[in-house]
Amino acid sequence: MHSAAGYFALLFIFISLPGQAQSTNDSGVYKRNTKLDKNKVPEIVTEMFIKEYPVNARVDWYGYPSFDNGSNWYACNPSYYSNQKSENYVVVFTHSDTLDKIIYNKNGKKIATHRSMNSALPIEVSAALKRSKYQTWKIGKDKEEIFKDDKKDQIKVYRITVKKENELRTLYFQQNGKMLKDVKLS
Repeated sequence: MHSAAGYFALLFIFISLPGQAQSTNDSGVYKRNTKLDKNKVPEIVTEMFIKEYPVNARVDWYGYPSFDNGSNWYACNPSYYSNQKSENYVVVFTHSDTLDKIIYNKNGKKIATHRSMNSALPIEVSAALKRSKYQTWKIGKDKEEIFKDDKKDQIKVYRITVKKENELRTLYFQQNGKMLKDVKLS
């Protein structure tokens, strides 16, 4: 029999690795998805990507379902892909030695960029985390900076995964340390 800690460690690995893309079906069961063939991505979407990032060695495309990209634009998680009813498209690639995941709508408009973080969190975010009820929780390795689509409007949100015993949560913070969202994963 598998331990709960082993289960959550395995879940954490699946969430963290882009090559192991996971999604949930209506019953909440995780399943493995496949990459989209580039010819299934609308031409306007690939053109917008190439316009901004003309040189990339490896690019993988995935479908992403419809979601509230208004006030909740940062909370989509492109690590959970869907090959069914793609209303949006995720491109995963490495840029400046950093893993990026960009979500575009079917008309080529960028919704958000998720950039993996190898560095420390901003001081304000670290301080807010230390003042929160999660101060004793372990911070996971899969930290991200999430940028809103509009270049004029450089809104940035930080996504952090924290774990304590058998509980796993994703926390979203503004740059100033204000917590925006707390999502229970287990």
